[in-house]
This record gives sequence, structure tokens and C-alpha cells, in this order.
Amino acid sequence: MTHGWRTRRSRRRGDLHVEPVADLRPHARTRRCWCHPQVQRVDGVRTRVVVHHSLDGRELIERHGVN
Repeated sequence: MTHGWRTRRSRRRGDLHVEPVADLRPHARTRRCWCHPQVQRVDGVRTRVVVHHSLDGRELIERHGVN
């Protein structure tokens, strides 16, 4: 069962973090989180989008229908 995703802004850099909700391990709202998140730059915007990877594998289910 997946719990979805949430967005939160980091206070230090102002990055926008996309994090899995209720993952098996808590995520740090930093670019150096244990999950090795992808940092994406948006054209014309100073803010970076930091996409975290889940430990429970929900990306596989969402992208490929894998259980």
C-alpha cells in the first residue's frame, strides 16, 4: 500500500522537496538525504526541486505497475 507524496520547502535554501509520505525510513529535507535525491533546476526559477526516492519502492508501482 502506498501513501503518496508531499511537497515541502526547505528553510535553509528554499528548495522544494518532493518526499514520499509514510516511507519506511524518514527523509532529511536536504540535498544530501540518504536516498540520494535528484536535484532538478527549473528554467528561470532560482528554486531547485529535490525529488526524493522511496525505500518502499512506490516509484516502481507508479511507473511500471510492479508489485
